[in-house]
Amino acid sequence: MRAMALALTFGVLSPAEWIRIESPGIELLTDAGEKPGRQLMGRFEQVRAIFQHAGMTPGPLRLRVFVFASAEEFRRYRASSDGFYQSGADRDYIALYNGPEAGRVAFHEYVHFVLQHSSVPLPKWFDEGAAEFYSTLEIEKDRLRIGEPVPAHVAVLAREPWLDAAALARREQGAIFYAESWALVHMLNLAPQWRDGMPHFISLLAQEKPPEEAFREAFGKSMDQALTVLPLYLKSVRSGVVPAILDQPDPPRVDRIADAEAAMACAGLALAVSRPDLAQSIAAKVKDSAAAEGMRGAIALADSRPDDARRHFDRAIQLGSRDASLYFEYAMLEHESGRPDAELLRKTIEIDPGFADAQFLIGVRETDAGEYRSALEHLRAAVSLHPDRATYWHALGYAQAKAGAYQDSQVSARRTIASAETDAEEQMGRALLRLSDEIPAPRESRPAVNIPRSWENRKGDARVEGTLVEFDCDGTPPRLRIRDATGAIVTLQAQHPGQIELVNAPEATLQLTCGPQNRRVVVDYEQASGDVTRIEFRL
Repeated sequence: MRAMALALTFGVLSPAEWIRIESPGIELLTDAGEKPGRQLMGRFEQVRAIFQHAGMTPGPLRLRVFVFASAEEFRRYRASSDGFYQSGADRDYIALYNGPEAGRVAFHEYVHFVLQHSSVPLPKWFDEGAAEFYSTLEIEKDRLRIGEPVPAHVAVLAREPWLDAAALARREQGAIFYAESWALVHMLNLAPQWRDGMPHFISLLAQEKPPEEAFREAFGKSMDQALTVLPLYLKSVRSGVVPAILDQPDPPRVDRIADAEAAMACAGLALAVSRPDLAQSIAAKVKDSAAAEGMRGAIALADSRPDDARRHFDRAIQLGSRDASLYFEYAMLEHESGRPDAELLRKTIEIDPGFADAQFLIGVRETDAGEYRSALEHLRAAVSLHPDRATYWHALGYAQAKAGAYQDSQVSARRTIASAETDAEEQMGRALLRLSDEIPAPRESRPAVNIPRSWENRKGDARVEGTLVEFDCDGTPPRLRIRDATGAIVTLQAQHPGQIELVNAPEATLQLTCGPQNRRVVVDYEQASGDVTRIEFRL
C-alpha cells in the first residue's frame, strides 16, 4: 500500500417508494430502488475501507447521501453538476442521480467528504485532484486499480492553456484547474520518480508546513518544475494496480421510510443548499408534527420571517422535538433579536455533542468572558469536527493566546492560513500569527495562563449589532456608524483605537479605510461616552 499512504425540483415528493440504506457513518436515501442503492452503498463502503487502510477517516460527522431516480429531480437542488458534496452544521450531504456515472460521482464526492474532515490541511488542488484520481477506483479481488484516465480531463489539457503553480495555489476555478489538479495528483501518486515522496509530503502538511515548502522538501523539486514534466507524463498516462486486503463490511440495513420522513430529509437538503423556496414547497405537503414544525421554522428563518420562525420552533418543542438543529436555529434567532440564547446553545450540544457550530459559538462566548479552560474544550471539539474551517482555527488560536498558550496559538494560526478559503481568512491567520510572535512567552515562575495587562481590555456596557456603513475619519476621534436591525443609525467613537478588542478582524489593529463600509459587526461600547471597546467582524 505504499502508493496509498499518500493520496490521497422538487415541487412534490416522487411517487416512487423511498428507502434508507445504513452502514456505520453513512445513511443513503433513495427513490431509485433497492438494487441501485445497495450498489452505490457498496461503492461508498469500498472507498471508506481504502481510506481507513491508509489511516485517513472522515471523523465523527454523519453523512447523508441522496440518490435521486432522475436527473431532473436532482437538478432542482443544483442545476450545474452531476453530483455534489455539501458540508453542514450537524451533518454533511452528498447528492447525485442514478445515472451511468453515478459510481464515479459517488467516489469523487466521498473523497471530498473524507479530505474535508481530515486532520491534514490539504491544498485545494490536492483535494480536487485526489477526488478525481480516486473517482475511477475499482477493486479486483486483492488489488486496487486506481487512476484510470478521465477522458474529459485529458481533452481539456490538450486544448486549454495550463496554469502555473501560483495559479493552482490560488484555487482558481474552471475546467483547467480541475483537469490539471487531477493530472498532477495522478503523477505524484503513480510515477516512480515521484510517488516515494507522497508520504513525506502528507506528513509535512500535517505539520502545518506551507504547501510550496512541503512540496519542494518532499519531492526535491518545486511545483513549477513538476508541472514542466507533467505534459510528458500525460503522453503515457495509465492506471495503476496496488495490492490491498480490505475487510468485508457487514451487510447494510435496509428499510422503507414514510413519505413524510423522506420529505423532511429532502427539505433539509434544500435548506443546506440555500433553496428555502424548494424546502417550502416540500414541507407544505406534510402534516403537522414536531419534525414538520421544526422544518417550517427553519424555512421561515431562512426567509427572514423571525416571528413565524419563533412560533414554529415553540410548537415543535411543545410536540417533543429532540432536533439539535432546531435548538441551534432558535438560538441564532434569539441572538439576532437581542435575547438570551445560552440555554438553547447548551441544549443543542446536550442533544448532539457533534454539533460543531454550537461548540464553536459557546467557545467564542466563553473566550469573551475570560473562561479560557472551558472555551478551549469547546473550540477543540469544533476543530476536531470541522478541521477544514479557518474561522474555527482562528477562534481556537485567539483563545489560546488569551490563555497564554502562545506556541499552541501559533500552530492554530498556521492552520487558519492553511484552511483559508478567502483572502480575508488568510489575513486573519497571518494577523494572529504576528500577534503571537510579538507576545513573549510567560516566565517559568508565572502561571501558564497569566494574561498580559495589555490584553485586559476595557469592557463596554452596551452593544449594537448590525452593518458598519461608514468609518468617518474627518473628526477627532474617528466615528463609526452602524445600521442596527431596525434600520436606525448608531454613531459611536473610537477614542482609544489601540485598546479596541478585535474579533475575526483581518488585521490585528484597527485598519479601516475611511468612508463607506459594508461589514456585518457586533460592537460593544461604553454607553455614557459612546467609546468603542470591542468589534466583532461577522464573516
